[in-house]
Amino acid sequence: MDLLRAQGLSEQQRRGIRELETACTKHSPLNMKLNWEMLEKRPPVEVNDFLCYDDLKLVGFLY
Repeated sequence: MDLLRAQGLSEQQRRGIRELETACTKHSPLNMKLNWEMLEKRPPVEVNDFLCYDDLKLVGFLY
């Protein structure tokens, strides 16, 4: 597994987060409250997010 310290989030990374959210809520009664407006406007010079990949698949996200 690889841990990425993200400086800003790319469209591809945000898409992966949405897919992960969908997969998690499909299999568990979770109510995830992600602030998508905030995630879309992350400053590209600060580390605010951590993404965990298994091969090339996003399996974890922390902000």
